[in-house]
Amino acid sequence: MKIIGYIPHILNAIKGIMKSLEPFKPNVNSITINYKNCNSIIEVVVHVPEGVRRRFSKIVLPYPGFRIKEMRDKTFRRVESLWTYDGGKWVLPTSKLPSSSERFLIVLEGSIPSDFIKHIVRIQPASNRDQTEEEDRYWLSCMLRNVAVLEELWNYLEIDDVTIDVKVGIKRCFITALPKEVKRALEVAREWLIVGRGRDRAAIYRTWRKYRGVMRSSPSIDRLLEVLYHVTTGSYFRDFVYVDDPFTIGEIKREEVATTPYPERISVEALTNLNIEKPEAKGYLVFKRKRYIESIKNELGVIE
Repeated sequence: MKIIGYIPHILNAIKGIMKSLEPFKPNVNSITINYKNCNSIIEVVVHVPEGVRRRFSKIVLPYPGFRIKEMRDKTFRRVESLWTYDGGKWVLPTSKLPSSSERFLIVLEGSIPSDFIKHIVRIQPASNRDQTEEEDRYWLSCMLRNVAVLEELWNYLEIDDVTIDVKVGIKRCFITALPKEVKRALEVAREWLIVGRGRDRAAIYRTWRKYRGVMRSSPSIDRLLEVLYHVTTGSYFRDFVYVDDPFTIGEIKREEVATTPYPERISVEALTNLNIEKPEAKGYLVFKRKRYIESIKNELGVIE
């Protein structure tokens, strides 16, 4: 693994923060990296009694890649508006700290290179699929790379929102659900839209006649397209997919580029969290294909 080559970015940041906080006996509570958003949260507890405040007039954090997200005292009350950003450094005069507390939690937030995250997390593409008459099952697997190395560095490390993008195939759902005349109407409508942009008058006229003929014996194309769009939205499709623990369903998006009036696939995010104690996550994403087909038929008013 070439993980070591990617560690210095965040490791140097943490070392720089810790070195700056040495007079205040820093203790790292946690380091959380968000895989999806490529950002990191570092929580550090510092000890700033009265004697230390007299010897050290400022707390200075020189690492510009992180910002002060918030600060709290020992009772978890927020300590407001003490930090300033000056010359690439975060500065806090210790004299301004409330005298009611000696211990404070500092929460820092910063961006993390995506290359670094991908070199500490291994994701197996969810391409293998088990099929039954009623559902499709996609295998999900992800893990931390080289846990021993990571554990030596940060035994408090957690990776949130590890994202596996699953392309759920839905084309044959429409092939099954749509009656022949509906599929014919949609195909002719698509042909008309393509030919209508051209300059071949004979082709335009022939396609227009087919289109008019189909429209006389088929449902409204506008209504069909409205239904097809509705059943491929993320909010609608969410009811037909689920994931095993420890995964959760994230964003669901339809593919906008398609050669048919409906997308061939819908992208479903499966999310999970990894840490040193639980470095691996496995499970299935299940697509209730038969129930989805029946729902499409109901939306179209199709009766068996």
